[in-house]
Amino acid sequence: MRKLFILLAVSCLILVALSLAGSRKAIATNSGYKSEVNTIVQDAPGSRCTRLRYKDMEKRIKVVGSRCGRSRPRDGEFLRNSPPTVAINASTKTLVFGCPGGTVSSTCNNEMKTSLSSNAADSDGDSLLYTYSSTGGRFTGDGPRVQWDLSGVNPGEYTANVEVDDGCGCIAFSSTSVSVEACSSCK
Repeated sequence: MRKLFILLAVSCLILVALSLAGSRKAIATNSGYKSEVNTIVQDAPGSRCTRLRYKDMEKRIKVVGSRCGRSRPRDGEFLRNSPPTVAINASTKTLVFGCPGGTVSSTCNNEMKTSLSSNAADSDGDSLLYTYSSTGGRFTGDGPRVQWDLSGVNPGEYTANVEVDDGCGCIAFSSTSVSVEACSSCK
């Protein structure tokens, strides 16, 4: 019985691996087209694109999921797409912890938040989707302006990253750092 269970588990793992390998071909469909995906790195630093070449498919296939709102190229052509650009900035580059209980300081406070502004543009006019990540803290809000809350982190340097996706195969990325320090003037 145990050997049968192990054989069944190994078979399932092989099937999952094969299905994942098949999905890495990244065949995307939309509006009666099938696209072959070729990943390329743009000359512009801070971006990467996937070029889509479309082939006609049967019209009976209903397709859902692509955010790219532009018209598709003719059969066998690549979708022309320029990558978006993005630059992220923090309103405050250094945050200083407030004083521990029983002590005070006129220069330090307990506000451990900074605003992040992502200045993004897309020459193709595509709608942009913003995704944030960091080495510490948490984000509130969405779109080009969010709050980065670093409450509860230890002193050190923290990095916030933004990825801007144009929905048509290109992503731009940028990062900024904020230093968190302990208050040195507590009395």
